Amino acid sequence: MKTKGLSAVETKCFICGIGSEYFDTVPHGFETHTLQEHNLANYLFFLMYLINKDETEHTGQESYVWKMYQERCWEFFPVGDCFRKQYEDQLG
Repeated sequence: MKTKGLSAVETKCFICGIGSEYFDTVPHGFETHTLQEHNLANYLFFLMYLINKDETEHTGQESYVWKMYQERCWEFFPVGDCFRKQYEDQLG
């Protein structure tokens, strides 16, 4: 049975949590944002990369994300933010 309405994944970016209503008002829209800018698979691949990489070989940024991941702290996700929104905010 198909449910009415759209699921949260279809209306909100999983990475930043910004809704499609914002992205549909700016160039390239929600689909471009979720497929190219905040692609969930890219974040998962990066975490898998860190899991499989020797900790002694992590860069500074990788060490930061790895430590956060180990503590199950997800603050490295840009919740409520994205480059496009930052750019729009700068333009005023």
